[in-house]
Amino acid sequence: MRSLGLLFVVLLAPTPKAWAWDRGQVEIFAVLPAGSSGPEGIEVGPDGKVYVTTFGFTSSGAASGEGQLFVFDVGGRLLRKSLEQITQELEDTAAQHGAPVVSPGSSG
Repeated sequence: MRSLGLLFVVLLAPTPKAWAWDRGQVEIFAVLPAGSSGPEGIEVGPDGKVYVTTFGFTSSGAASGEGQLFVFDVGGRLLRKSLEQITQELEDTAAQHGAPVVSPGSSG
């Protein structure tokens, strides 16, 4: 019975402040173009460029069309927003380094 009482006290004890939510001083890095769905994935490349993928939902509901990939420079300026542009750039870079390239839909 004593352990049940202790459990009851622990469950009703006030919870400490969640420090994970205290982000301190922050500033906006970049804003996605109008009509974009929310960011789903964010990655920083070795060159400092920030890659953001989107798909799913906008503030008004389900998003239509394919997801997009946006590339921002280190200052938050949008560099590219077309998946085709980025795919071509990756293929060109791979070819320059002699890496094999397998494009979507190819049998390679």
